[in-house]
Amino acid sequence: MLPGLGEGYFAAVAEASQDVMRILALDGTVEYMNARGLELLEIAAFDRNKGRLWSDLWPVESRPLLLEALEEARHGRVGRFSAFCPTAKGRPRWWLTVVSPVRDEAGAVVRLLATSRDVSKEHHREQRLKNAFARAREAAAAEASYLAYLRGALEVLPAGLAFYDADDRLVIWNQPYVVAGGADDGHTNLRQGTSFTDLLRADLADGRHPEAEGREEAWIADRLAARREAAEPREQQLSCGRWYRFEDRRLSDGGLVSVAIDITELRAREEASRQSAEALALAKSAAEAASEAKSEFLANMSHEIRTPLNGVIAVADLLCRRDLRPEDRSLAELIRSSGETLERLLSDILDLAKIESGAVVLEQVTFHLGDLVRGVVGLARLMADEKGLGLTLSVDPEMDRMVRGDPIRTKQVLANLVSNAVKFTGTGSVDVRVIAGVDLGLRVEVQDTGVGFDPSQKDRLFRRFEQADGAITRQYGGSGLGLSICQQLVVLMGGELDCRSTPGQGSTFWATLRLDLSDAVPLPADEPLLTMPGEAFRVLVADDHPTNRIVVDLMLKGFGADTRCVENGLEAVEAFRSEDFDLVLMDMQMPILDGLSAVREIRTWERNHQRPPVPLLMLTANTLPEHVAAALAAGADGHVGKPITVDRLSAAISEAFSLLRGGADASSAVARRG
Repeated sequence: MLPGLGEGYFAAVAEASQDVMRILALDGTVEYMNARGLELLEIAAFDRNKGRLWSDLWPVESRPLLLEALEEARHGRVGRFSAFCPTAKGRPRWWLTVVSPVRDEAGAVVRLLATSRDVSKEHHREQRLKNAFARAREAAAAEASYLAYLRGALEVLPAGLAFYDADDRLVIWNQPYVVAGGADDGHTNLRQGTSFTDLLRADLADGRHPEAEGREEAWIADRLAARREAAEPREQQLSCGRWYRFEDRRLSDGGLVSVAIDITELRAREEASRQSAEALALAKSAAEAASEAKSEFLANMSHEIRTPLNGVIAVADLLCRRDLRPEDRSLAELIRSSGETLERLLSDILDLAKIESGAVVLEQVTFHLGDLVRGVVGLARLMADEKGLGLTLSVDPEMDRMVRGDPIRTKQVLANLVSNAVKFTGTGSVDVRVIAGVDLGLRVEVQDTGVGFDPSQKDRLFRRFEQADGAITRQYGGSGLGLSICQQLVVLMGGELDCRSTPGQGSTFWATLRLDLSDAVPLPADEPLLTMPGEAFRVLVADDHPTNRIVVDLMLKGFGADTRCVENGLEAVEAFRSEDFDLVLMDMQMPILDGLSAVREIRTWERNHQRPPVPLLMLTANTLPEHVAAALAAGADGHVGKPITVDRLSAAISEAFSLLRGGADASSAVARRG
């Protein structure tokens, strides 16, 4: 206890803390826990009379680190470790824990103070970064041109990242990783193909590690051993004064991902939180700022990746529609399929981030459930036919009707289950059944005769970036995100997702959903909503990216359109005022005048000159829900997200022209295409 400060002061600080705080006896018995700790650990009440050892409350694999930290504190030093420990209700959590000695007035250690902070989000974020990096490396090996683009994408990441191959040779890295090595002005020793051992020797020669002086070879041996053993993250203060957390993880192919995260501010917040309750408010403010920065980062990354990806996919799609030699068509198909794979991966990662941040808002609109399911099965039928599989669908007549819910998320879940079944089935059949449920209203079953999996591997299927068997990943591909996202979406929709399987005999996945029945009448089948104009039509295209303008112009010419392309919103407004157009395709992010401002100017000019509104679509790489809402609020009739293909653009334009006939539902349909 500090001189002049009693137990009341300590209790006030402990109860103000947002972390788990415990007082331990020297033998490790828990004597006190603050209220915030009970809440975070989901414990109903603390009973000090039970006299339980703190180590007994942790999983066996985490105890060695905990016991080592306790021993450090008993000897008057501060112990620190990061380890896994679930809450009392079994929720998985990772904790960064500091164990400090508590001395009496004579200076003897009489108690231990343990403070634990929930760092699960940071842990999972690091895992996602490493897994995403591994997948990016595979894509770079298949297509050399992606390597340079990947390097540019890595440079916007806040963490330092470097990849070494199975021979421990440097493959790719970013500037934050260079800074983490202590070379703020550029690291002259980093060369592609350089071994890690040579990098260490070069660093020693440059005097970057004074702590190794006199024991250089032993220091190098220690560093190499730590990499081979994939040790726990280590924290180190560089000569510049900043603190970094370093972690090396071996991949299944023998390569290694090295991650360096600047934790200087985190350590400063930890120190401040032990001094006063005011530091806790500062930490909360910093966390909110980090969340905002993450959202901004996701939006920027989505736009920056989708923009060049639009050129890759759209050009490949146009090439595939031409009369090519078989070998040239094969190359074009490979480019298109690789680009589509990257687009799906990007969408999955953004979906995952939105779910984690609570940004997913479910729609409540009316749609025909039977038609939606038949559409999903129809999309999968081509792949099934190519593999010689039988694909059947049965819909309970009671559920072949209009319902209310979120059709986009419902379709996302069903499409993932059906496409997985077709992908993992080599011979036999896939059967899809829609059944009226008892408690949850609807049950969809997808049964296949594919590879199956062992029941003991079931839990891994719904973990991120994992599949039941690593060999399946190598044979069939995939990021391991689909089922994890679907499970969380199903829970948001008030249902559950589960499965059963027998190795070699196939699997059955089922989802139960809450969908309200609706008495709405579906549109007659003989009155199609989509109609392309029969005569030539003029289109104004505004996009600051030259590749996008070329691609859209080529696609529109294939529809018989006469196009006028401009480079920014101001030119678009001026062209619209001086010429007549039947359709406007507007990018969102442009110089001089952005797309949203240009749309508002166009709609204002139409109203002031009593002109009927021209169908206007946002054709943009800004695809988050807030971007769609902003586009519609500005006056756009729909939102089409990049990358685009001929079919997607054709469908969007058809829906836009349906507005001329007063098709009110078309605007909503086009908006959801993004």
